[in-house]
Amino acid sequence: MIKLGDVESLEAYDSEVAYLASKVVAMYESLSPQLEITLEKEANIKVTPEESKVKDQEKDLLNIVDLKGVKCPMNFVKAKVALGKIASGEEIGFYLDDDAPINNVPKSVEGEGHQIVNIDREYTGYNLLIVKKK
Repeated sequence: MIKLGDVESLEAYDSEVAYLASKVVAMYESLSPQLEITLEKEANIKVTPEESKVKDQEKDLLNIVDLKGVKCPMNFVKAKVALGKIASGEEIGFYLDDDAPINNVPKSVEGEGHQIVNIDREYTGYNLLIVKKK
């Protein structure tokens, strides 16, 4: 049972929360002057190639940790904690901001002996780092 403030059990829902948040933003942005939502029905909404790519990768990964907005060195500390929670050989994804985070965290993770599987830089303002635990 999930208790109020139980963050660890909610981490498994990161992708669902991000998806819901994106839909809420889309609804807000589609409001007409009469405050009517003007979005097409869900079945008719076309998924952009970037969204499709994210969803495909998220299906393959069981766990993605959102570290967007987390500054160095805390992003590495949080990545290290997340890696400590998975079994050897498992993969985990990390959303990291452009610049210092995506440049530093992969080096630090490799320094710990883990394998960088992929760094997807095709997002705007952030990147997806995929790591395989040693």
